[in-house]
Amino acid sequence: MVRIVDRLRQRSQACFFGREGELQRFQRSLADEVPQASVFLVHGPGGIGKTALVEQMQEMAHQAGLSVLRLDGRSIEPSIYGVLQGLASHLGLGAEQAQLELILQGWRRQPRRLLVIDTFEHLHHLSLWLRDRVLAELPQQSLAILAGRDAPNDLWLTDPIWRHGSHVIGLRNLPVPACEQALIARELPPAQRQAIIKLSHGHPLAMMLLADLVKVKGEVPDALDTDLIRKLTDCFASQTPSALHREALELSALARVTTEGLLADVVDPVLAADLFEWLTSLSFMETAPDGLFPHDLVRDAITAEMRWRNPQKLLQISERLLKHHVQHVHSGGPALRQRAALDIVYLNRGHPVMQAFIDFPALGSVHCDRAHPQDMPVIAELVLQELGSEHEALMRRWHDHPAASWWVVRDPSGRTMTAMLLLELNAMSAQDVCGDPMLTQLLDWVTRQPALRTGERVLCSRMAVTRNGVANDGIYINALQTRTFLMWMTEPALALFALCNKDPDHWAPMMSHIDFHLIEPKGIDMDGQHHGTFAHDWRAVPMNLWLNMLGASQMPVGQSRPTTETGLTVQVLSEQRFKEAVQEALKRWRDPVELGRNPLLQSGLVQAARLPAEEVVTTLRRLITAAGDHLANHPRHAKFLKTIELTYWRPAGSQELAAERLGLPFGTYRYQLRMATDRLSQALWHQETRGPGAADG
Repeated sequence: MVRIVDRLRQRSQACFFGREGELQRFQRSLADEVPQASVFLVHGPGGIGKTALVEQMQEMAHQAGLSVLRLDGRSIEPSIYGVLQGLASHLGLGAEQAQLELILQGWRRQPRRLLVIDTFEHLHHLSLWLRDRVLAELPQQSLAILAGRDAPNDLWLTDPIWRHGSHVIGLRNLPVPACEQALIARELPPAQRQAIIKLSHGHPLAMMLLADLVKVKGEVPDALDTDLIRKLTDCFASQTPSALHREALELSALARVTTEGLLADVVDPVLAADLFEWLTSLSFMETAPDGLFPHDLVRDAITAEMRWRNPQKLLQISERLLKHHVQHVHSGGPALRQRAALDIVYLNRGHPVMQAFIDFPALGSVHCDRAHPQDMPVIAELVLQELGSEHEALMRRWHDHPAASWWVVRDPSGRTMTAMLLLELNAMSAQDVCGDPMLTQLLDWVTRQPALRTGERVLCSRMAVTRNGVANDGIYINALQTRTFLMWMTEPALALFALCNKDPDHWAPMMSHIDFHLIEPKGIDMDGQHHGTFAHDWRAVPMNLWLNMLGASQMPVGQSRPTTETGLTVQVLSEQRFKEAVQEALKRWRDPVELGRNPLLQSGLVQAARLPAEEVVTTLRRLITAAGDHLANHPRHAKFLKTIELTYWRPAGSQELAAERLGLPFGTYRYQLRMATDRLSQALWHQETRGPGAADG
């Protein structure tokens, strides 16, 4: 008579696919009279298929004539006594006989046995005792399988005896062919199979849950639904030891890579080393040259659960990550700035528009650098092939122009794959621009914008080309995009940036998302192709506001992000009007009503520096005070700044009393006050036009 359990086991085996290498390794140990590897340590995240693999190995052992003794870590007391009692019970011994010597005697009566302990994470603290006191004493014909979520203890792997007698099996997601076989067995059509594999990333549990959902609803969802998210998140995050460990895991799901330094800055400076060590022990974590990162499905499930359960926490962690990376952009060397730019771009991974244009998993796999003179013939060939002869003529015309710079992305062999021409329009004459309808149109648009202030610059990505017919060319285009993004953050006095693109309709969704807009809807036809120019005014929407705007992509669809904006339109003030406004702010320093009418409140400097929930007047005072403190640290400025302090910030009562307290003749006092106001105004103007990190020395 066929038992129910036998029929269910047969059905499970029929639905098992993949893991051929792991099973072959176990089969060799079964075939050996004295196995080279006696203990198999199977580990992986929840739902990855550990139990299914163990059942296959168990059936193989049964077919080879081994008796199988199986324990489940969830079903026994997590103690030495609990393990001994479980072993004794399966060997037919009474509770009073749950002693190691009696258990070993019973085992030796039939030495060809397989010991299986599933859900071993519940007994992980007993692993060394189990190894040295139990497994070491089993007959040499015996085999053991320990399967759990946690990777084996380092002391196990480094032991000179056991590192040769044991075999570690770290389970990952299934490859596409195995996924296909499993879903064919579920009788799903090709289109649905492909959609499920893409959404599940080959995670067995996610794949089977999605297959069940498709059987009921008849279609594959666009994203993981709430029930599936909760089940998967429980697989990945159910055993976090503390709230800080949970936060470290959530951070790793949002960050491109996680380092100990990132954890120290964003989560906890004291426990960062312990948190990083814990993350490295998780089976779904992978390593890169610059840090750790979780598998894509883990990212998706944990991020989706945060977006559903606690969107404000998601936003808070994202903002702390953004702050950390922006600091590195402004304070690090070239390599650190490049990595920080990648990290900031990666924070937009969750937005569907950005997903269509950026290959987020491949970010950083190739890099963008300045072109060398020997690159120019190859670039000219690419421009001719991809854009046409008119563009090639322009490229050769600007080849040696000081306003022009070429940037290239190379493949691992050094071959140029993508190239971009950057022009600084301020350094080009009307004659330089003549003959290029794209630049003529751009310059006409620039003249209709608020006038450029002294030192402000206009940069233009005039043309970009990618080698035709290259597989996965997106990674090279993304490297150019990341370099351009870094320019937006670091180029001094950047007022306007323009991007000239072939096929503007294709790029329009991403450009709209990042607040770049067509300067002329009709565009320009050149070389038989349609081109358009997108531009952004960094004075009207400065970098900090722009980054905050992009951060809204972390919020759930239909939920608005708490805004730091005032509703005021950012005004591009002339240098004279800006400095007059600084003087007015000092004179009205103690009058919040009058200060609230100051034009500086609408400046890019103040709007970009405003903190969440901060009154805009408070922001203005903070910026002015900080600029004054910075100048006061320089001996040549300190005596002048003292006059501002006693006149406006902590007034002595009148200018005469201020002069008296400073020990200065009134005329000297008035001169120093004027000089102090001028220097403070200049320092703030420098920040307005050069960026918030700039300051006069």
